[in-house]
Amino acid sequence: MIECPDYGDVCLVPRGWYRLPESRQIVLHAREYGYEGDLMPVVLRGSRHARIHKYACHRDYGHAALMRYIRMSRATFVDVDEWQKFCTDRLFPMAHRQPWWNRQRSLWEIFFYMVNPWRVLIDGEITLITDKRQMANVRKIYSAMKKLEAA
Repeated sequence: MIECPDYGDVCLVPRGWYRLPESRQIVLHAREYGYEGDLMPVVLRGSRHARIHKYACHRDYGHAALMRYIRMSRATFVDVDEWQKFCTDRLFPMAHRQPWWNRQRSLWEIFFYMVNPWRVLIDGEITLITDKRQMANVRKIYSAMKKLEAA
């Protein structure tokens, strides 16, 4: 691997590692430095540089990273207060340590108000429930689930 200060971390590998590199992996001006063919450097697909460029900006990458964290944790929230407590206690402190966090302006509001009287989070997926009876049933199931977890 090649360390490159322009890309922020050790993320450059020979082009031969990939059958068909994506456009966001291409290193500009590599030919000027004498690289040709399979030895031409490309950016790793999983590197932070490639992921940020996949989402077009730091803000979109931060949103996608937080949504993936919520999906992977399989969080279930019906109550707004519990969700906001989860955000302030667990989600935002974890995100605050990330380099893209300072570029977020309104992301805090997006996540803080994601669960409301019509939207719930079930196993990490946002679910819209418009019927009051269905919402009451979801709340009953959620409270029964919480009682089983506590027992």
